[in-house]
Amino acid sequence: MMIPIHLEEGRREAGQKPIHAPVLLHSKIQREDKTVCEVGFDVSHVHFSLAGLPAMPFAGDVLCVMPENCQENIQKLILSLMIEEGVPVFLKGRFESDEGNFYDPEEAIKYVSLNPVKLPLLQALEAKLNDLSGIPPKWAEGYQKLRELLALHLHHPDACRKHLKHTHVTDVLAMFPGLLTLQELCTLQGAVGRRVYTIASIKRDKKGNPQRINILLASDVSYTTPKEGFGQGGTYRGVCNAYLSDLLANPHSSTATVFVQRRKYGAPEKNRAFSPYSSPQPDALFLDRLRMPLLMIAAGSGISGINAVLEERLAWKQKGYEVGTAKLLFGIHNREKDYLYEQLLKTYQEEGLLEKVLLAESRPSAGKKQYVQHLLVGGDYKQVFEGIVQAKHGLVLCGDWKMGQSVLFGCLPFLLPFPLEKDTLDDTSTEARLESLFLYAKGKIQALREEGIIQASASGTRHAKRPFTFKDAMESLRKLKLDGLVLPSNSHNTLSSTQTDLASVS
Repeated sequence: MMIPIHLEEGRREAGQKPIHAPVLLHSKIQREDKTVCEVGFDVSHVHFSLAGLPAMPFAGDVLCVMPENCQENIQKLILSLMIEEGVPVFLKGRFESDEGNFYDPEEAIKYVSLNPVKLPLLQALEAKLNDLSGIPPKWAEGYQKLRELLALHLHHPDACRKHLKHTHVTDVLAMFPGLLTLQELCTLQGAVGRRVYTIASIKRDKKGNPQRINILLASDVSYTTPKEGFGQGGTYRGVCNAYLSDLLANPHSSTATVFVQRRKYGAPEKNRAFSPYSSPQPDALFLDRLRMPLLMIAAGSGISGINAVLEERLAWKQKGYEVGTAKLLFGIHNREKDYLYEQLLKTYQEEGLLEKVLLAESRPSAGKKQYVQHLLVGGDYKQVFEGIVQAKHGLVLCGDWKMGQSVLFGCLPFLLPFPLEKDTLDDTSTEARLESLFLYAKGKIQALREEGIIQASASGTRHAKRPFTFKDAMESLRKLKLDGLVLPSNSHNTLSSTQTDLASVS
């Protein structure tokens, strides 16, 4: 019993209805810590629109999945909550709407957010317990843990937030069965949000209509709760991970609730007016960008966004257009265990799209541990870097947010040949000169991103998305042991081109 409402403009585009797409497993790679699967969504029944909705998918766009809570957690909630059968429950945020919607209890319990636990939930529990004439013995242990956590929030709010991030609602409510109603839980926690996956490839028919959209999914990933908290160190799967994994395990046909979200990210030439599968004829600027050579950087499942870009550029090349070649720096754990899209990358090399693929293995079977930052700093990319600054060469990056920030603002400011103004280098101390270079270059990198020359898509919610500072850059370089970084020299600055010892910078 859902009461439909008008959807406002937001992350979910106005008026777009979710797609119910059958889910298929195409391939998987087993690693020590998780399984990486290529998952396909059959969209052959959907009539996509180039300008309207549902949105036509392009390389760099994302597939948004609307997950549901797994049956295990639903059963735990049923045992812990007061639920009035047949009484609609108001739930906010399921469809990116400020107003929210009314659902039957059976539906609402599927969509309510269970992690992280929000502070108002704990405060509401404390208020209810304090209103009682006495704490029942069955709630005494939970009440003690509740008070400890709220005291932690009072004195160490950051530590409390970190604790709540790894706490599960079902563990909290199990300590206080029957204390909260389903409506109170929905009001305090809101709905589980959509999960975003960069499109890895799009299989189309001869007319260019999408038939299947593929993503990379890390499955069998568990999260451990704090041992000193409510859950006593229990483990849980991520909500979207569990949702899709359960659908894939279903022997019968299963469908997922998804929709395509347009993104600016892609190759430097990305333009929705042009497609290799349809007219009109691309303009001169588009064709110039299409001829632009690329430096591509990926880490882990970030290869998904890179693969989609290469797939689309290959389609342009097969149409007879001139397409620039690319170099790929790919960070993985181990070549033998998780070299994603190895055969496809070889195909792109055979087609003349990829000049070379350089691997950085963080957990190699033999040899030195490396990250993509080591390949950047250690490689001879002088002409590439100069080309990026002159808007004659593109940079496409896709991967974890922390890696992306480290590359964009931890490495590139000290590698790109940006001419500095003389008045920015009045202070001759090493730290001041480095910081001047960092701040100047950071602004220029942002400008190149606005121009589309540098394209970066960073995913993941494990790290707080905050501005990347000079201190962060120095710490990143030291952690990666890049203290032998060579600073660029140019006619406008007085920075030494010799190696600078970053360990001396506080």
